[in-house]
Amino acid sequence: MQISKKNTRQFRVATEIKKAISEFLLNNSIVDNYFIDSSMISLTEVLLSPCLQHAKVFAVSLAEISNSDARIYGAISSEDCVFFLERHAQKIRRYVGATIHLRYIPDFKFFVDNTSRQAEKIEQLIKRLPSMSQI
Repeated sequence: MQISKKNTRQFRVATEIKKAISEFLLNNSIVDNYFIDSSMISLTEVLLSPCLQHAKVFAVSLAEISNSDARIYGAISSEDCVFFLERHAQKIRRYVGATIHLRYIPDFKFFVDNTSRQAEKIEQLIKRLPSMSQI
């Protein structure tokens, strides 16, 4: 991702927001009916709008990253992580507001980061290609 002079602030604020949300997930145990361990959620990227009032937060389950070949029984999916984050978005927003001093705290929209899944699919397609010696 190339950053020009005008979005340097966007990048810096996005990095601080990512740190603050990560700290919140590690330090605050949220009682949840779905028994999701918030420390098993990894934030991969935060993208901010130019006005800094809207943020897209991309997340993935650590269980899916570490065991892409064999899923852990009972492990949460990335979709469950995003559902968990959306349910607790107001608590997260309050924590970010207390941690980072901005004029406006952005509204968060959470998304599943499919980068590792897409990379896995590409690797499988490459493995299916005939090798150069067979051509």
